[in-house]
Amino acid sequence: QQQQQQQQKCLLPHLLHQLGRMCEAAEAAAHGDADKVRANGVRAVGGLLGLLDPSTALLAGLDLDRRLESLATCLQSCVTTGNAKVQWMACTAAHALFTNALLQALPQARAPTTSLLLLLIMLVRDSANFKVRTYAAAAVAALPQRALFGGMLTDALLVVCGALEGLQSGSGSSGGGGNAVSGSVVNTSAGGDADGGAAR
Repeated sequence: QQQQQQQQKCLLPHLLHQLGRMCEAAEAAAHGDADKVRANGVRAVGGLLGLLDPSTALLAGLDLDRRLESLATCLQSCVTTGNAKVQWMACTAAHALFTNALLQALPQARAPTTSLLLLLIMLVRDSANFKVRTYAAAAVAALPQRALFGGMLTDALLVVCGALEGLQSGSGSSGGGGNAVSGSVVNTSAGGDADGGAAR
């Protein structure tokens, strides 16, 4: 066991040195043309978002602000333009970002979190794929603090409740509760038609 720990300790600097390259490789795959490659790429992005924190980024020599923004933009692209598998993998990656307490404690994580949250709420409301809606709802529910929802908590609750009503009625759609959304989701997406339009 001591030998194994010593080997892991020796490998750590090498792994940290490779962290930036792993991020770049995962992003490149997630932005690729083939859906299977994109799905695996965004899955890797989620794994990296679950590992990143300020101290790790410092040891690896990463610009955490730039890297976080880049990875979050990658997730947004996969949520809005991918096929069903790419979308649910992106939801899983968003879950990893939302549950990384060290990242969520950073002020620079607020904007990426808000943008992703909006897209996930829209997926719960609009996606025709049940698995995508389920994974999107799980990611929305993963935010550990009410304050992280900003002004979208009411919308999130209404959309999720509407989706549950739709399941109970057997329609599989968002149901009446989804139509009762206050409108801020739609209004917020108006500032980014590329994201909002693709998510519908």
